[in-house]
Amino acid sequence: MLTAFLAQGAITALPNTEVAAFGTWQMIFIAIFLATDIILGIASAIAGKEFNFNKVAAFMKTGVIPYIFGFAVVEFFASGFGLLGQIVIMEIFIAIMLNILGSIISNLAKLGIAMPMFFVKKG
Repeated sequence: MLTAFLAQGAITALPNTEVAAFGTWQMIFIAIFLATDIILGIASAIAGKEFNFNKVAAFMKTGVIPYIFGFAVVEFFASGFGLLGQIVIMEIFIAIMLNILGSIISNLAKLGIAMPMFFVKKG
């Protein structure tokens, strides 16, 4: 029954979705924040003398690709479920943005920028 429900949502989404999933305002915000995070991460690694291209490549596989393509897939399937789909899209968008913001704040702290104590990890 759940499979039929999911398939119905996917079929409903098909006529309305092309490559537009990559042009939504949420995807643009995710891309901008990811680019900021990458730049700050590289800067903090260089400042800490621990820069390594392998770490950048690993971040692309574990951070960038799942965020961008994962969100595009969620948008594609959830868009066929009306209001419920929009709620799911917004919840996942907020979770992704909070995760990226946490990484940006961590990178800023590594660069020596003063952060409130509740933003910085202890240990």
